[in-house]
Amino acid sequence: MYMLDWITKKTSKPDFRPLVAELEGIIEGTGQWLLDHKDFKSWMEEPDKGLFWVYGNYGCGKTHLAYRVIQQLNHRCNTDPRASLAYVYCSILQQETDVNTNHAYISLLGSILHDLYGRLPENQDLDILVRLRKEQKQIDGLTIETAIRDLISKLSMTFIVIDGLDELERISK
Repeated sequence: MYMLDWITKKTSKPDFRPLVAELEGIIEGTGQWLLDHKDFKSWMEEPDKGLFWVYGNYGCGKTHLAYRVIQQLNHRCNTDPRASLAYVYCSILQQETDVNTNHAYISLLGSILHDLYGRLPENQDLDILVRLRKEQKQIDGLTIETAIRDLISKLSMTFIVIDGLDELERISK
């Protein structure tokens, strides 16, 4: 847990709880069509197929769909010890970070790193993070990217949900 605290301090993991509380109030069954869709079911059964992309215009409900997908994946992680999940709501990053795109990028990656690191077996660690912590160095984007790749290679099945990536693009203009 010490390493998780250090990652959080160095990358400022956003607090998604207020948004999640809001999303919990959506009408039951909203977005079920996506969870029932054959492409989604296929991706859930064979996540190594790669990317499952949901796109649409700004404000059309993608965050609600992401929430439903995250709920489904959380259930999967609770019932399948091989499964790991990291998720980010970029609208929260926009609220919690300044307009500095690099800071939002570090926060996004740091959130993913934090979530995935929490699924790593206790007897394993990432050499790159151990070294940085020992040397008391700052974490940069490239280091976090490398750590995430290392984590994914150590975990059996990894799901990453990024909602509202277009939000980061809008704040950088």
